[in-house]
Amino acid sequence: MFKNGNGQELTKTVFSSNYIPTTFYHREEEMKSLVNYFRSIATNPTGSNRKAVLYGPVGSGKTLVTRVFEQDITNYIKKKHQPRDPIFRYFHVNCRKTKTPQLILTTVLRELVPGFPLRGFSVDELLRMFTLLLVEQNLVVLLVLDEIDFDYLNSDERNDLLYQLCCIQERPPVLNNSKHSSGSNTEARFNLLIITSNPNLPYYLDESSTSSFDRKLSFFLHTPKNNCSI
Repeated sequence: MFKNGNGQELTKTVFSSNYIPTTFYHREEEMKSLVNYFRSIATNPTGSNRKAVLYGPVGSGKTLVTRVFEQDITNYIKKKHQPRDPIFRYFHVNCRKTKTPQLILTTVLRELVPGFPLRGFSVDELLRMFTLLLVEQNLVVLLVLDEIDFDYLNSDERNDLLYQLCCIQERPPVLNNSKHSSGSNTEARFNLLIITSNPNLPYYLDESSTSSFDRKLSFFLHTPKNNCSI
């Protein structure tokens, strides 16, 4: 039986890929950077669109910190939520497991619309449905695309998806046969964080997408001294 440093037995949950520890070490500054950058989602949810790149080598704790951040910001917003406030939704999609733009968008839509079909829609149709739901469900969304640089995700498809997500506020939130009027009601309802271990990823994107990511957050591997204290 495995035990932690206090001699307590570790359950199977600890070894789950979805396990989030209650305490983590030497990532306080990185967490503070995330909180400061995305603070407006909590304080002024429809006031701005936030788009950031989080870079760090494999094993530097990127996913862990964003998972803890997810818990913190979700709980904070729930506590201060008022009846007329937008509903905050946080989606963390691992692109190693969800390997195409269609699957990425369908994964999100199935969270918003239970039973949403797994197949049958183009990326453009999925994006239009997503922008419509942002307005209809009065949502503010933070989408996290983890391992966005994974090889199985075609680079051209990835770059096109990121471009369209970065420009989502310019997309009319309607389908062609919808009775809803078009407009820019999706502005400030969508926020994006992409996680990569490739420091050059922004340079592979088109100029418009690159300029949309106005913050780059960097993680570094723990030092030997830090490892000893973990």
